[in-house]
Amino acid sequence: MPDRQDDLNPASDLAPFADALKRLAPQPTHLSRDALLFEAGKAAAGSRLPPWAWPSIAAAFAALSLVLAAFAVSPSTPRVEYQDRVVYVDRNEPPPPSAGDTLAAPAAVKAPPTFSAEERDKMHMMQVRRDVLRWGVDMLPENKSSTSGPSQDVAARRLTWWLNLPPGTFALPALQPKKPVSKDEENDD
Repeated sequence: MPDRQDDLNPASDLAPFADALKRLAPQPTHLSRDALLFEAGKAAAGSRLPPWAWPSIAAAFAALSLVLAAFAVSPSTPRVEYQDRVVYVDRNEPPPPSAGDTLAAPAAVKAPPTFSAEERDKMHMMQVRRDVLRWGVDMLPENKSSTSGPSQDVAARRLTWWLNLPPGTFALPALQPKKPVSKDEENDD
């Protein structure tokens, strides 16, 4: 095995390189790879703002909060209380006099408008609709026509059976208001 070269003895063409490596001194003990990388990261993430920028921003916001607190505590703003009231306006009436007009007589208080029978029926129908949508179909008024159909209890049982629903599904009996009694039903009693 004369042509096999030993790993510890380099070839003749690499001899000068091996000699140069032998003459190199080992690295100093105070050099740490982790410390070097930490310092490189710190240098790369340097602040672009001057050192006085963040303290001055914090001071400005503190001053602003003090000013806003002073405005919130100051009693100079009057309290405004709103009160609901009903105002009836006649569309044919001229506009009220301006504040500078002192010769105008005070306006008389108008009575609430009267509604025709048709308008009253419409308002009653809207009231019934609202009650039915809120409390369920039990709020519908009684049928005034006397038909020879099943009684109300039988019809309710049939409806419950057909729909297969437990009783009280659509309305809570404890929260359901009493059905309004019309004037015709009062006179029948």
